[in-house]
Amino acid sequence: YHASQDSELSLQVGDTVHILEMHEGWYRGYCLRNKSKKGIFPATYIHLKEAKLESGGQDETVIPGEVSLVQELSTTLREWAIIWHRLYLVSIERLAKDR
Repeated sequence: YHASQDSELSLQVGDTVHILEMHEGWYRGYCLRNKSKKGIFPATYIHLKEAKLESGGQDETVIPGEVSLVQELSTTLREWAIIWHRLYLVSIERLAKDR
């Protein structure tokens, strides 16, 4: 999901988000890769998973309740999303040069 306003949160395939609120098909929360940026995002863009949250002082650790195969698949999809995005940008540049 690509945020179009400052109040929204951009998401990438495989991101883990902490949901703070839910309202009419939208969630408000933050990505664990950048806890300082909070925002809203459509509920349809994420899949809820079981997880345990362990607190150790100021640190929080999310422990997914999924099997290792699912974790491996998520990692692979995340990596391929980056690769396909780069390939797309290169092809757009080539098209622009050919015109």
